[in-house]
Amino acid sequence: MKKELFEQAMEHIEDEIVEEVMEQHISKKQVPPKIPKRRIKTKALVAAASLLLIVGIWGMSQYYFFVGENTNQSIEVSQTPAILKEEERLPSSIKYEDLKLAKVTETIDNINHISDIIVFEDTMLEKFEESMLADGRSIVEATIKKAYVKEYEYKVKEDKFEKNKTGTRKAYTIVYEVEIDYVWYGNYKKGDKVIIEEESVACFSTLAFYLEIGKSYVLPLYEGKDTIRLLSGEKLLSGNIKKQSRVGIIYHPFHKQIEITLDHKYIAGSDWTVLSKEKNKAEVEMDKKENGMAEKFYLYTEDTFADYMEKVVKRYLSAK
Repeated sequence: MKKELFEQAMEHIEDEIVEEVMEQHISKKQVPPKIPKRRIKTKALVAAASLLLIVGIWGMSQYYFFVGENTNQSIEVSQTPAILKEEERLPSSIKYEDLKLAKVTETIDNINHISDIIVFEDTMLEKFEESMLADGRSIVEATIKKAYVKEYEYKVKEDKFEKNKTGTRKAYTIVYEVEIDYVWYGNYKKGDKVIIEEESVACFSTLAFYLEIGKSYVLPLYEGKDTIRLLSGEKLLSGNIKKQSRVGIIYHPFHKQIEITLDHKYIAGSDWTVLSKEKNKAEVEMDKKENGMAEKFYLYTEDTFADYMEKVVKRYLSAK
């Protein structure tokens, strides 16, 4: 009977916790945050245990009122059910290859065979900062389903070095077809199929980090122009420069995106400076050439990352 009462209280309180969070965010026209199941269970257990403890104390007081303090009868008080253990504690370090990683299902064709790359005058390596997320429209978790190189060829006229000079240009982009697994912020929903097109000379640099087909990542997305970028002073004469998608990834590809493991942990670079201040993390041992502009990479639990993302959305995106 006591077990059934406790389970009923647990189920009711879990539903109330989720509904409360959903209502708070829907009223603000925000996407409700991700709440790890363990956290809901823990909150519900604490609430249910407290409720039963209060009921138990009230019941005992009624018993003593009727039988008196000097009764010789023994009263059996069952122990409060054990609360679920705290968030998983990570080791100080772990090897990348020892993590539960998704398998790469295929590689991107022609990724290392691109020539005639256009270099823009303002191309530069800017250090990543979390404040850049404010330039985005969404933050999602997504699985890469397909990726390929797209070529654009067009004719232009420019007067920068020689009046009315014409020439043929080639531009290349990387197109990612992804499926949304979770939305931290934005108008997407789980199951949406989204096309991302990355237009940058950096995409074909040896420093670039490509999203691997079959893996899942946390992707901060923005919406840019719907046409290929032209050099300063150029005018299009002929050719189709309309892109396949306006959606791009903030600060990609020099910045390695946050990878999600099969057991739902998160691998992020130390240049996510606020996140890297979290205490419960494990340094991920990996080849230095994989680090890019981040000095180190760390592994985080689902709970730690969820707490962080709630802060990020509130600080950089909710005010929009």
